[in-house]
Amino acid sequence: MSQYYVGVKIIEVLCEEERDGKPGYSVRYEDGYVSWSPKDTLEKAYLKMGKDRNKVTDEMLDKLQSKMDSRTTILGFLRYVLRWGNQGLK
Repeated sequence: MSQYYVGVKIIEVLCEEERDGKPGYSVRYEDGYVSWSPKDTLEKAYLKMGKDRNKVTDEMLDKLQSKMDSRTTILGFLRYVLRWGNQGLK
């Protein structure tokens, strides 16, 4: 039986660079692994957080929601979890 999962990971974009004439980014994952990702693939999958990896704002979530289609219930759940984590359960 198949099931769906939602994953969340934070990556560090080290620099913008081209490979084989295609724009992309050199990225580092939390375990230290460094890789390259095509620009359009990365920008569709990740939300730019700026320099503070511990801060998620409503504006960031709004940008993420604008990228999503019918998965808005997932975003609503994430908003709840993030607010709960930042402000405590109310």
